[in-house]
Amino acid sequence: MVLLIASIASFMATFDSNVVNLALPSIAKAFDATFSDIILITTAYLVVIASLQTTFGRLGDRRGMKEVFILGLVVFTSGSFLAGLSGGVGQMIAFRIVQGVGSAVMSAISGALVAREFPLAERGRILGITLSAAYAGLTAGPAVGGVLVQLLGWRSIFYVNVPIGVATVLLSFVYLRSEKIPRTSALFDFPGAITLTSFLVTLLLALSGLEINRWELTSLVLACFASFVSFVFLERREGIAPLIDLRLFTQNRVFAAGNVTALMNYTTASGAVLVLSLYLQDVLGYSPVAAGLILLAQPAIMVLTAPVAGSLSDRISPGILSAIGMLAKVIAFVSLSFLGVSSSSESIWLPLMLIGFGHALFSSPNSNSVMSSVPREQIGLASGTLGTVRAIGQSVGVTVLGGVVAASMPSGAFAALSGGSVASGATTQLFITGMHAAFLLAALLCAIGVFSSLVRAKRNGSGGEPGPAASTDGTGLPTELEKAGG
Repeated sequence: MVLLIASIASFMATFDSNVVNLALPSIAKAFDATFSDIILITTAYLVVIASLQTTFGRLGDRRGMKEVFILGLVVFTSGSFLAGLSGGVGQMIAFRIVQGVGSAVMSAISGALVAREFPLAERGRILGITLSAAYAGLTAGPAVGGVLVQLLGWRSIFYVNVPIGVATVLLSFVYLRSEKIPRTSALFDFPGAITLTSFLVTLLLALSGLEINRWELTSLVLACFASFVSFVFLERREGIAPLIDLRLFTQNRVFAAGNVTALMNYTTASGAVLVLSLYLQDVLGYSPVAAGLILLAQPAIMVLTAPVAGSLSDRISPGILSAIGMLAKVIAFVSLSFLGVSSSSESIWLPLMLIGFGHALFSSPNSNSVMSSVPREQIGLASGTLGTVRAIGQSVGVTVLGGVVAASMPSGAFAALSGGSVASGATTQLFITGMHAAFLLAALLCAIGVFSSLVRAKRNGSGGEPGPAASTDGTGLPTELEKAGG
């Protein structure tokens, strides 16, 4: 039942994220939104998730997974209902922020919920199942979302979360166990949480491509730098339970490399979906349902591959598996960079299937590797950190890849592109030029991920990582297995 509850939460968070990308053209028409508005509707949700996941993961370690998780479910469900009632872009962004708070909790805690219930030797398989549920949400997003948008309108994509959320809250009250949290004299790191949130918010806003003047941009950059320095200083204090144990990044190669590679992986994921959604509907003229079915190719392969990849990571070096997955994505993004004004559907969904295979081959082994590299009392922290990196990557991907496309189009061109009919001529060509550049950038980022994955594969000079029976995790701290006498 714990696995079921965690899987439902994973499904909800990814379904909502992906279905909104598909609905963006319809929302833009309904609210007469600019390209910056469209990007902000997506990034507002992701910025909040990125800023708060580590905090909520640590809070779950300190206050109890069940209580924090249920609170997140309630907030997410409420935010979904309110987003469906939005009367304008401003309200939509505000309620997406509420959704983001709830999603941050669910994403931070769901992996930790199953990690504490299953033995280390089975963790790769179990995490593969929860990731498969997340990919099922990605799969349902384009297919179900396309039908909902076309038949019931874009508001229905938010309302569909409400009954699922209510049911999951009830299941959580009944089946999740409350745990006895050991008392500690160390205080919760609220100053660290505040400075980390400030750092991530200012960083992602500076990268968001919002229409701000240079003085506002300078202020954001200075605030970002000051927040980062303050956070590093605060995390080194004595007498607190630090929000992030910085030794995990400086002394644990598996943890550090796993998070760096995750950043490269997720930066390319959401940005590509956003660009392709606009390309399919506004350039090629596909309906929301038809576009959704094409985009379905990627997550469908991810659903099928994730459990297998998770099981393989219990026996084969996650670094090797991750590198192969990232290499597959490099090939796929290079293929997508050749799309034009009359490309066939096969030239889109075949590379998307390869992206899905590479993404799944990366994600399950990478999550298993990172979660297994820390002691048990830091599982919530590791899960939250991975979630934070995932959300940062998604937000940066949407803003950077979307920004590359936007930079190729003069002011007003996006309005012409999304004005309700298939675009043509110079406007279409400008969009395609920007799209080609965005996909080549995505390929480059995935190539970086290949090398950061291989860093882990070379650990201990043996060509592979320590498996589940390893006696050290690189932090100098006892692992879960050592504590059990293994």
